Amino acid sequence: MALTDRAAHLNRWRRKSLCEKVLLAFGMLLLAILLPPFPAAPVVAAVMAGAALIGARVPVKIWLACAVGPMGFLLAGAVSLIVQVDANGFGLAPSGFMAATGLVARSVAG
Repeated sequence: MALTDRAAHLNRWRRKSLCEKVLLAFGMLLLAILLPPFPAAPVVAAVMAGAALIGARVPVKIWLACAVGPMGFLLAGAVSLIVQVDANGFGLAPSGFMAATGLVARSVAG
């Protein structure tokens, strides 16, 4: 059984209505997309992490194992926003750090 399937099957919210879980997930995703990344994205990320870890009682080890892969892709995307390649070679993009920070915050919240 896949790790995500096992976590879904064994968590405390397995008997909750699908509508409740979808409303929570899409509502928080909508907030993460529509509101400015700071302070909304860290708040949404904290609420969703709390919902999974405390509410559904998904074990931290499983939760982190499911998050490691996407975080690797996210960090690679963030680096591509920070670094700039032009005729003069490599350098830091002028507003790359702020763009990468907003991307990481919204993505983690989503």
